Amino acid sequence: MDLSGFMKEHLGDLESAYTGLFAASAIDPAFIRQTGDRAIEPGALFCLKQLTAQEPSSSDGYALAPHYLVYVTDDNEVKYPFSQTKKMLDILKKQGLGHHLPNQEAIQSFNAITRHGKDMEHYRQLLETAISSIIGTHQEKGIDSLFSRGGTRLNQGRFQGMDDFEVVSFLIIREPAQAATS
Repeated sequence: MDLSGFMKEHLGDLESAYTGLFAASAIDPAFIRQTGDRAIEPGALFCLKQLTAQEPSSSDGYALAPHYLVYVTDDNEVKYPFSQTKKMLDILKKQGLGHHLPNQEAIQSFNAITRHGKDMEHYRQLLETAISSIIGTHQEKGIDSLFSRGGTRLNQGRFQGMDDFEVVSFLIIREPAQAATS
């Protein structure tokens, strides 16, 4: 079932869902063997919403604003910035499509890392990296506009930091157990 089909059937559930919901998923080793693609690594894929009152500008060239997807690996590196939304949506589809029950292996791995959700420091650091990447990209675009025709787009004070964003949801991506132990 694709996103549009899911939304048609579950729109009420989505509208009443709390923010900050997350899921844990283990990388499918068969996908990596079949494709040789390491597009999926352990980390977190965050869906964030800009909370600042300023309306997003269409001149920014980002159609999904005020929502941002950012994929940060467990090594605290931005794997895919918000500008690569299509790639992240493909990953979400690969990790979730056809899975109707929680992935117990991924949940156990998550619980071991976070002490059953009591110590979220690792994921808070990944979240900070995700937000910093959004802020940094917007600052870079503003600086780049200094050297282009059409004027400067320095949106002073547009994003200040963590408080400018709300975590809508996030996907924890873990190594499969057999890969983690070998």
